[in-house]
Formats: sequence, structure tokens, C-alpha cells
Amino acid sequence: MGLKPCEDCFVKGYMLMAGANKLISFIEAFIKRETPISVDGTKMDIYTYDFLPVIMSDGKTIEWALTCVVNSNSQFYLPMTLSIKQQAEIISQAYGINGTNFQYLHNTLHTYRRLSLIDTFTGEIEELYAAVLIYRKYLNKHERQWLESFEKLTTKDERELAIKLRKTNNIRMRQQKLFARAYSIEPTVSAKYNRMVSV
Repeated sequence: MGLKPCEDCFVKGYMLMAGANKLISFIEAFIKRETPISVDGTKMDIYTYDFLPVIMSDGKTIEWALTCVVNSNSQFYLPMTLSIKQQAEIISQAYGINGTNFQYLHNTLHTYRRLSLIDTFTGEIEELYAAVLIYRKYLNKHERQWLESFEKLTTKDERELAIKLRKTNNIRMRQQKLFARAYSIEPTVSAKYNRMVSV
């Protein structure tokens, strides 16, 4: 999650460290992992990256850590704060080639709990998660089934194809025979792939 200035707020976390010989590759991997890509393959400028001072657990030692900072000049930045209800409504339905926003929220909360992180935003994340669960429950049946099926896709290529097919209405939901309530996404048009062979 990107940081932005907030008076009297603090964020707890774990700092990943790399040796001097791995520093450049570590920074490149970090930025690649944290830079969202849109469906058309363009990088989204949601974050800027900066080295910020971090107070270590002893309360005295200060280290400089590469951090994601919210880019307030991005077209995706909202200058106002949305209510939990407004955020939940958006997150319950939003998706991209990296998965659904609900999956991102779920993974973030899971990480907070696994690492026993408690900071200024822990309660808000838990409240938001509960609200998103409620919103998802009340989505129309087709939308809910599509999102649940989409979340089962395991690669970016599968998710990208599903998004493209959904935009062109070349996709249908089909019920699987194993479980009465399980659905999967199936294209109505066969996709053509070019195979590459390495020698």
C-alpha cells in the first residue's frame, strides 16, 4: 500500500534487506512487483518510490528504506478520502490483470494478521474487509459468479484473456458438474496463440 502524509499516523511493517552485491537487482524486482500494469500493458503511475527514514524496532536506530509513496499527480489519485462504504463498493467489483481488488485487500489483511502488525490503519483495513464481504454478497448473481471464477485464474495471461473476452461479450459462465454452485469462465471464441520454440 502506498504511503501518504498523515498527521499522528504510523505504519508498522517488516523491512526486507539485501546485501550490497544484490542491491540493484533487489530494487529493480521491488519496483517491478509494486508497479501496477493496466490491461493494455501500460504502467500505471500510482506510486513513486523514495528512500524514507524508518525507525527500527529498538526505537532508536534509523535505516533508510525504499518505500512506495502515493503519487498525488497520478490520474488514479483521489484527493479526497472515501468512506469505508464507498471504498467497499468499489473494491467489491474491481479487477485487473493482477486479480481482483478484493484479493489484494484479502492478502494485505492476511499479511497484517500473519505478521501481527498493528498500526494506525489496522482497524480500518479490518472494517473495510468486512464491508467488502457484505457488498460482494449482494452483487447480482452473474457478477458474483464472474468475480469468483476470475479469482480462480492463476496467471496474468488467463486474467488478461478473460478481461478482453468479457469486454467483447465473448465469454459465458458454465456450471461445472463437480459442484452445483461452482462456475468457470469459458471463452465463446477460440483464442489463437503463437508458439515459440527455443533451441
